[in-house]
Amino acid sequence: MPAGSSIAPADPRPRPDDRRAAPSKAFRRAVAPVYLRRNQEDVLTELPDKIETESWVQLSATDEARYEAAVSARNLMAMRQAAFSTPSSAKLERLKDIVEEAAQDGMKSRPVASGSTCRPLRS
Repeated sequence: MPAGSSIAPADPRPRPDDRRAAPSKAFRRAVAPVYLRRNQEDVLTELPDKIETESWVQLSATDEARYEAAVSARNLMAMRQAAFSTPSSAKLERLKDIVEEAAQDGMKSRPVASGSTCRPLRS
């Protein structure tokens, strides 16, 4: 090495990030023969058309009060969840009706709900 050079020789020990990467690389090699990864543009042509339907409901007094409190507190998540404050909320009842209608139709259309909507459905 020339005099005054500040380049250190390579460290033969594996770096911490290399040890973490080794198991994931091994996993990828193991599943590669059976793992099918497709491009989005290939899959989109096989999906049915998306149908969006708006359904309006009147908030109950309790749901409306919770919404107003969330707006005052500037709490976006609470605003989104305010309409589900009670098990008998109008929005939750309408969502149940939509799912029941789809089930009666043989699930030809599949309702999709966001994550913030699904939490009250589980309880």
